[in-house]
Amino acid sequence: MRHTLLLTALALLTVSCRSQVPATPIPATPPAAQQPTQPPSVPHVIGTVELPISTVPRLSGQALTFREGDVTFTSLSAATVQTDAAYTYIRARFEVKNNSATAFNNLTLVAVARNGNVGGTAVKSVSDLGGAGVADQTGLVTQMTPLHSVTVGTGGNLTLVSGAEDFQAFTPAEVDALKSQAGWSAQYGAQDLPLNYGFVARSGSSRTIAAQGGTGTVNVVIRLPRGTSTVYNFVLNFAFVDQDTTRVTRSVFPPETQQAASARLSALGVSTGGEVLTVGEAVTTPTAGRSDVAVSDLNVTSTQATSVWDAGVWDTAVWR
Repeated sequence: MRHTLLLTALALLTVSCRSQVPATPIPATPPAAQQPTQPPSVPHVIGTVELPISTVPRLSGQALTFREGDVTFTSLSAATVQTDAAYTYIRARFEVKNNSATAFNNLTLVAVARNGNVGGTAVKSVSDLGGAGVADQTGLVTQMTPLHSVTVGTGGNLTLVSGAEDFQAFTPAEVDALKSQAGWSAQYGAQDLPLNYGFVARSGSSRTIAAQGGTGTVNVVIRLPRGTSTVYNFVLNFAFVDQDTTRVTRSVFPPETQQAASARLSALGVSTGGEVLTVGEAVTTPTAGRSDVAVSDLNVTSTQATSVWDAGVWDTAVWR
């Protein structure tokens, strides 16, 4: 099932690790006669955000909250670090406050590889990367993969953190739809590319963030090869969107059954009409080593799910 991202009218938001950076002005809208005609279902991209991911506690007086237009982001704490024998798992939590007069349905961050970013990824800049030297940082950045929030247990056993499974994957059609919008070209250059992953905010057991002061949280989780230290500081580029249909992305690490993913969708209050998106090796030829399959039927059988789900393609997926 193809699904188009609906983008909410958000002002440009730019965040740095220690201080607010002035937002890049959005070019004035030309007269209507000069605007290309687009179908009503194709929304406009009108905002970007740079999120600092840092494991270092901030000193007293350093800014934790940043507001631009309709959204306020607050870093809730320093990012947490967990490790197993091979990987480091970094989780950064942000509060999202809706200052607009319209509720958000599924407020979602979509990773963006801006021209000049590190290694063609969504990473804008790096100052610390688990003890890696400057010469090794680009190689490590290109090995980053997004995940749901996890707990690393004894022997490296992973379990999902209930209520913090915020990772989202997007189909090639959805990614291409972003690039075709007039709002995208107003803020991004020809070499800036939306990527196939992001993270979605939630408010309690719902994705809806109420208007005029409603709040939610979003968990940004990254896995990368284990470093020699637990100090990490880097900045990620995202575009801001609001999806009309509630979706959960089935977990690969740790492995999750189709039924468990469907149960997460139901727990969000969606009994019909939602989506479970499976990342894995489909029966058709995968794109760039992977394929995204959207399943809207909550009663999909395990046999059907298994045919389009394969953990073996995760490490070769192009998440950058």
